[in-house]
Amino acid sequence: ERRQAKAATHGAALGLGQVRVWERGMERRADLGPCVLLATPGMLHGGTSLDVFTAWCGDPRNLVVLPGYCVSGSVGSRLR
Repeated sequence: ERRQAKAATHGAALGLGQVRVWERGMERRADLGPCVLLATPGMLHGGTSLDVFTAWCGDPRNLVVLPGYCVSGSVGSRLR
């Protein structure tokens, strides 16, 4: 709860009123609405990035941005 309050405070300072700390399982929540998730690794090799990508990639309202280099053969490198 303290993490959420801190994120909301920092988000409000940036003019982003809906900033929240990511919690496991949020990718399956239908009530989130539009979201932006900043997570590593950018190559979608595993972890939270891959879990969320897998859950959200079928919805055409979502956008995937990979802001870094993706190693050849990684999931991220195969997205075009």
